[in-house]
Amino acid sequence: MSAGGGVYFGHTPEGGFLRYTDANPYDGSGADLRGPDTVDAQGWTQVLLSARPGTVG
Repeated sequence: MSAGGGVYFGHTPEGGFLRYTDANPYDGSGADLRGPDTVDAQGWTQVLLSARPGTVG
């Protein structure tokens, strides 16, 4: 899931919530992807996530 601005979120099977950032999300390359940065190591239980596009700068 992404809120835009090159920020992406992922969920692990163990319940972790991760954040990745892409320095240039429009170049089609993953070479500039940074992460994962842990938001929550194992306690994330929310099933549905939503984002408002364009809110991350």
